[in-house]
Amino acid sequence: MHFVAVSTGSRGSDFRRDQDMIDPNNPYLQAIFKNYGPRWDPSFLVDQDPREGTAPKFAADIAAYANGILEGVTKACPGFEVELFFVENAHINAFAGKISDTEEHYAVGVYSGTITKLFDVFRSSHYLAVLRRNLAFLGNRTDAELQQLSLYFASLFLIFHEFGHVVRGHINFGKALAAADVLWTESDERGTVAPPEMIRRRHLSECDADASAGILLAGEAHIQAKQLSHALGRPIGDVMRDLVMLVTTANHLLFCLFDDARKEAHPFYPPPPLRSAIVLGHVAARTHRDGYDSRQHLNEMIPALFGVEELRRQLSLKQGAYDLAEAFASWTATYREQLKDFGSTLIPYGPCKKASAE
Repeated sequence: MHFVAVSTGSRGSDFRRDQDMIDPNNPYLQAIFKNYGPRWDPSFLVDQDPREGTAPKFAADIAAYANGILEGVTKACPGFEVELFFVENAHINAFAGKISDTEEHYAVGVYSGTITKLFDVFRSSHYLAVLRRNLAFLGNRTDAELQQLSLYFASLFLIFHEFGHVVRGHINFGKALAAADVLWTESDERGTVAPPEMIRRRHLSECDADASAGILLAGEAHIQAKQLSHALGRPIGDVMRDLVMLVTTANHLLFCLFDDARKEAHPFYPPPPLRSAIVLGHVAARTHRDGYDSRQHLNEMIPALFGVEELRRQLSLKQGAYDLAEAFASWTATYREQLKDFGSTLIPYGPCKKASAE
């Protein structure tokens, strides 16, 4: 999950994109497709196979839904536009970048392999068994229902994280740095060769994007809890408790999958348990504001995370070469406090000052 200074595309609620809508002379567009892969439009595959329960069908649906959310966030800011799209790439990753040097037009891109990987993992018997152990009420739902909810929250987090890079001003901040500072380019994704100050800024940006995504994800959990409570005839508190556990399980496994995809621990990102703590802290804060027992939710999240760590071993996912105790000490002593100052630094770079300040 990273961000770059390039991006592409047109935008709209309908996820289907006609090829003649894409400017073939856009250098940012060409860089995107050269670096990451050709554009992947799952709606064409859905036309051939419209059945529910397929990866392309889910990808098309989640893109249309997420586009609606992004439009809702950006519509109050004239000239601020974001497009969501997929690229055909078998790896697990996502990115965000800018369309234009002169306008506040951005895009969020997701590798098709990310959806495929999540689709396979969330359908596995190992994952479903761990998830059901974490659920008090929703555990009696069908495999397909639990898989869809897991896909929904994990995919939205991924999209919200990349959108966080845009709306929080990370991209414009990066472009404002000296050209020699390669921190903000994909070529430095290894991170190990970056000077300490570059690593610090990028690490803060990833934590900041996780926090931004956690805020939006908390809102989605609230919406889903109300809808499920009505549909299932259960108290909303029961449903909210289980949705928090489901978000915990699905998103921590997402972080583990990204961790597994890297050759070594990456200095731009904290370890999965710390990333989960950042996200779930915002989810719990929202449940507290909504009048639920957030302390109970936080206490129950801890064994849920341990369950996913055991699942990591069952799925043979490797762990980055980090020391969790050292990472936690570094986070609490350094990055947690620096995030506050970093947020203030970013305000002038936000594409929408109103959205950036929220």
